[in-house]
Amino acid sequence: VDRNIEGVIKADDDASLRLELDEYVITNEVEKRLDTFFVKVFNEECGYYGKQPYVAEFERDLDSDGLLDAFKARFREIASKEWEWARQRTKRMTSQIDEAYNAVTGQSVSQILDKYRSDYRLSIEDFAEQILAYIQENNFKTLFGFADGSQTYRNYQDREHFIHSYPFIPYQFALFQSAIQNLSLHSAFEGKHSSVGERSMLGVFQQVAIHIANHQVGQLATFDLMFEGIRTALKS
Repeated sequence: VDRNIEGVIKADDDASLRLELDEYVITNEVEKRLDTFFVKVFNEECGYYGKQPYVAEFERDLDSDGLLDAFKARFREIASKEWEWARQRTKRMTSQIDEAYNAVTGQSVSQILDKYRSDYRLSIEDFAEQILAYIQENNFKTLFGFADGSQTYRNYQDREHFIHSYPFIPYQFALFQSAIQNLSLHSAFEGKHSSVGERSMLGVFQQVAIHIANHQVGQLATFDLMFEGIRTALKS
């Protein structure tokens, strides 16, 4: 299994990962890190606002009720602005947002986004469920891609690819590496001189494989378990 995982990592890796880490420190709960790179990338992939997770949650709720497009259209009529422009300036657009929201939901609320901001919480279980729902909705096709076409994360190519990747999904290797790189760029880690490369990534995947060793055959590893593998390296 170790050789298979290492081979997939190398096959999916176009550039080696070299990060500096040492003296791991215990962090606060994992939830405090979920509003960084992982959630941002996922929300943007879903078409929601990545920079503010509570705004993305507002959009997700409307979308799940089949009202997001209607909200955007109503907001455009009221504010003469596109929602994608306004969601970057929500404090200036509070009344227009409320009016559009009330119009499409039939409610009568004020400062709806302030409520989302104050109520927003995302546990690692919630995040995993969102990813699972997205995967199921897209029938395990291309899972993550960027609008400019610079990066795409794909699923199993064939039976042999599945055998060598199981219990992981191929996109997890490249996405985890990208997450580590970006967290490092944003100084999210503690430490000075220890490098984290393919071997350390392999260690995280081995840890996950051991963790789910007693799970029913056929179950796949979830991405949040990989995040657990680096929790002690993150700044509190």
